Amino acid sequence: MKQGLCAFSTAVFAVILLLPGCSSKKNTISPEFTDIVESVYASATIAAADQYMVIAPVTGLLEANLVQEGDSVTAGQVIARIDNTNPALNAENARLAMELSRRNLNNLDEIAAQIQTARRQLVQDSVNYTRQQELWRQEIGTRAQLESRQLAWEVSKNTVRALQVRYNQTRIQLLTAEQQAANTAAITARSSNDFVIRSLIAGRVYTLNYKPGEMVVPQQPVAMLGRAGQFILKLEVDEVDIARLKPGQKALVSMEAWQGKVFEARISRILPNMDSRSQTFRVEAEFMQQPPALYPGMSAEVNVVISEKKNAMVIPLDYLKGGDKVYTAQGKKTVKTGLRSLEKIEILEGISKETELKKPE
Repeated sequence: MKQGLCAFSTAVFAVILLLPGCSSKKNTISPEFTDIVESVYASATIAAADQYMVIAPVTGLLEANLVQEGDSVTAGQVIARIDNTNPALNAENARLAMELSRRNLNNLDEIAAQIQTARRQLVQDSVNYTRQQELWRQEIGTRAQLESRQLAWEVSKNTVRALQVRYNQTRIQLLTAEQQAANTAAITARSSNDFVIRSLIAGRVYTLNYKPGEMVVPQQPVAMLGRAGQFILKLEVDEVDIARLKPGQKALVSMEAWQGKVFEARISRILPNMDSRSQTFRVEAEFMQQPPALYPGMSAEVNVVISEKKNAMVIPLDYLKGGDKVYTAQGKKTVKTGLRSLEKIEILEGISKETELKKPE
């Protein structure tokens, strides 16, 4: 029994002696040569190209949706209609007022006829007055006759002047009233158009947010439209990484809906304003190789390729300490680094491929 215990203790002691060597050996590696890609990671959301929210400019009851979700639409096509009973009545009243103003312009013809009659009377009274003056110079007739002819001439002259003033004033008033009525009719007609909601693009209806009979308000979109079959990626990029991005860079896209597949995209647009809440910038990318089926709102993970290199000497990131130090059998060494991926980093100078590295504690 004692011999057995002794043998067991000896074996355990031997294992304990061997453990440090095994642990040390396991944590020792050498650099490897492989391809490395340096990239910027960002989360993304799928959106339809030219996607926009349709906003109703007026408040009212939704009378009807003239399309269904998933339908294709053309630019200018009516997609919904809001009840516009009162605006329609206002538009009709404005049209009637405009027509009345135009008919009132015909009243100028009556005044113009009165002016013509008054002018003929003025000519006649002027001739009679001139004749009476001639007779008076010949001492024919009485002063009362002369004064009567003069008064008739002056009355006719004042009548013509008064009718002309009345004509001009009436004409200005009627033309102003007609223009005001026309403006009112145009405004009410335009307001009536606000109750008819049209598509601005040729595309597809992705969402309809109201049912007939519900109250539509300008603060809530009536629908969401976008290009049919054309999608873009909307990336949220941290402010630390935004300076490294530029249009045209390649991006590798992976999605839960297409697990195991990677799709290529290109950065197309960088919006210059930072979201102060999330401290991120909005970046847009276009698919170079679009998945067969996509829908707005789907999520994606994107790695924007900053640079890449073939057959680079790399080590795992967790074997680098302080940004430029590695641990070898000969002690700590300073290295010069190159490209960095999520797991590995390129070593340019300081060690060779034969160097054995220890993992820092």
